[in-house]
Formats: sequence, structure tokens, C-alpha cells
Amino acid sequence: RDMGKLLARIIYATQGVPDAQLAELGLLRRRAPRPIPAATEPPIVEVTGVTARRVTIRIRGGEHQASRKPHGSAGAFIYWFVGPAAPTDPRQYWCEGLATRATTDILLPNDVPSGATAWIAAAWVSQRGQRGNACNPVQVTIQGGPILPQVAQSS
Repeated sequence: RDMGKLLARIIYATQGVPDAQLAELGLLRRRAPRPIPAATEPPIVEVTGVTARRVTIRIRGGEHQASRKPHGSAGAFIYWFVGPAAPTDPRQYWCEGLATRATTDILLPNDVPSGATAWIAAAWVSQRGQRGNACNPVQVTIQGGPILPQVAQSS
């Protein structure tokens, strides 16, 4: 029996064996891989900190998801907009990029005025690049001061 299982694995691994020949040998057909679609339930975005123009957010699965990101997701696309109200047109948001970790930083440009209101949203993306539903935007107030590059001090 063990030798039969080993032989069946070898036959399945040989791509030149068609499904008809597998059936003649009494083996099941090969299963075609199916891509995992993007999650339909939007992520939950939590703002964990704001320092000058750096906004730190935490992204996690929705209410019905136990893990941080859904199975088959590569991560979440992060979007932001600066203005008094969240836009209804998704094309007005700036795409910050793909976040693959639960916690990520968004660095807003220095021309964003102090005290401005920013709106942050996210959407899961599958490993094949399909985007799921975006969450409701989260409001955050930007603090003052530009973020300057750190200069290494010589000793």
C-alpha cells in the first residue's frame, strides 16, 4: 500500500500524464488550482499615534475574522485624503501603498498644514492583486511641524 501511494505521487508529479491516463490507472484527476479572491469584509483601521506628520495605524481583520489579515491576502492598500470631510469619490484619495504588516506608518507631505484633518482608509488585496472592499475612512488631526531627515552625529 505504501509503495502504491509513492507510485501515485510520482505519477501525479509527472506533468506528461494526461487526466485520461490517470483515470485508466484508477487515480483521480488533478485539481486545478483556484485563486483565492480578495476578502469582501473590509479591514478595521485604528490610529495608534500621530507625531507631526507621521500617522501610525494598525490594520486588522474585520469583526468576523479571527486573524490579522484574511487567508490569501497579500496585505492592505492604504489610502489617505486631507480635507474637512471624507470624499465620496475614491479617486480623490492618495494611495500610500501596500502594507504587509499589522502596524504601518504614513508620512504626509510637509505642505499639509498643522491642524488639518486627514482621512485614512484601507482595503485588503489578494495575492493576485484583486482589491476588496474599503473600510470607512478614519479621521485624524495632523500635528504641527515638518519632519526633517535625521542627521548622523559624528563623535
